[in-house]
Amino acid sequence: MRHKITAFCGMALLFALVANAQGPTQPRIDSYSLTIVKYPDTENSFLCAYNSVNEPHRAVGYGWNGAAVDMLGAIPFEWRDGVFTTLELLPGYPGAMAFSQNNRGDVIGSANGLYPDSQDQIQRPVLWKNGEIMDLGLLLSPEDVSAWGSGINNRDQVTINSIFLLPPYEPPYQFGFRSFLWEKGELSLLPNPIIGETSTSVGNLNDAGKIAGTSFGPNFSQQATLWYKGQGMLLGTLGGTWSGAYSINNKGQVVGLSATSNGEIHGFLWDNGVMQDLGTLGSPISSAGAVNDSTQVVGSSYTATWEEHAFVWDNGQMLDLNLVTPHDSDIVLTRALAINNRGYISGLGYDNTDPANPRVIGFLLTPEP
Repeated sequence: MRHKITAFCGMALLFALVANAQGPTQPRIDSYSLTIVKYPDTENSFLCAYNSVNEPHRAVGYGWNGAAVDMLGAIPFEWRDGVFTTLELLPGYPGAMAFSQNNRGDVIGSANGLYPDSQDQIQRPVLWKNGEIMDLGLLLSPEDVSAWGSGINNRDQVTINSIFLLPPYEPPYQFGFRSFLWEKGELSLLPNPIIGETSTSVGNLNDAGKIAGTSFGPNFSQQATLWYKGQGMLLGTLGGTWSGAYSINNKGQVVGLSATSNGEIHGFLWDNGVMQDLGTLGSPISSAGAVNDSTQVVGSSYTATWEEHAFVWDNGQMLDLNLVTPHDSDIVLTRALAINNRGYISGLGYDNTDPANPRVIGFLLTPEP
C-alpha cells in the first residue's frame, strides 16, 4: 500500500510572513480592492499564482467540491479578466491542479490519478503550453509516490518536486524528497549542499535560473537554500536551528520562514547574504511566501488571537490585508500566495457565511491609487 502525500499549491502550504518592525517610510499602497475568484459549480477554489505583469487580471488555480481538497475531482483553470478557461486534463488522470504561470501564460502543476494496481493516489508534473498539456514524467522508479511542478520562469525552466518511498517500503513509511530543474525536456537533479544528505524541496525560480528551496539534514533539520547552475548554497537562519525558502525574485532576493533564537517561527527576507526578520502580526508564527522585484513580500501570519491572516510587507512595514481591503466580515483572507511586479496579489481565504460549512475562496487584490 502506498502512502499518499499531496502538494496543494506547488509546495507544502505553511504560513507566510509578517512584520512588527516599523520602517522610516510609508508603504507604497495602503488600500486594495477585492475580487473573489470562484470556479463555477464548485464549492471551493484555490488561486495559486498571479504572476503576469503584462495582463494583471490573470491568474491560475483549481476548484473542487467537498470539505477536503479532492485531488481526483480538482479542476484546473486560468482566470483572465473575469473569464474562466478550464485547462486540459492528462488522459487517464481525472483531476489536475494549476500551481504557477509565467508571463506568457504557460502553466505548471500536477495531474492527479490512481496507481493502476491500487486505489492509492498519484501526482505527475505537467505543463500547459498554448492550451495543450504536456506530461513531464519524472516518476523514476516503482518507489516514487508523487511529483509535481512548483515553479516556471519566462525561459521555460521548471522546478519539480518528487517524493519517494525509502526501504523497507513497509509501515511506518519513510520518505525521501528530491528536486529537479526541467529545461527543454532534460531533468537535472538539484544536489543537497548538506554533506551526506540528499533530500531537498524547491519553490519557484527567477528568470536567471536561480532557485529557492530547502535542503533537509539529519534529525529533521532543514536549511533555506539557493541553487544556481547546479550548485546549492545554504542561506542560514534567524538564529534558530532551521529555515526554509519558498520564493525568489529577479533581484535574487529570497523569502521563507525560519526558527528564531527564542524558539519562534518568523518570515524572512534574504538579500545578498543578509537575512532580515520580518516579524509577525502578533503571534510567534509567520512565513513569507512570495516577493516581487520591488521587494514587496506577501504571506500569512497568525495574529495575537491566533487567527491566520494574509499580509503584505512593504517598505519595512507589515499590513494585515484584512484591514486594508474593504470586504464583508464573513470573508477572511488567510494566505497571500503570489504578488506580481505591479503589486497585484492573489491567495486564498474563507467564506464563513455558513459557519458550520466554511468555503475556501480564491482572492485577487488590486492596488488602489
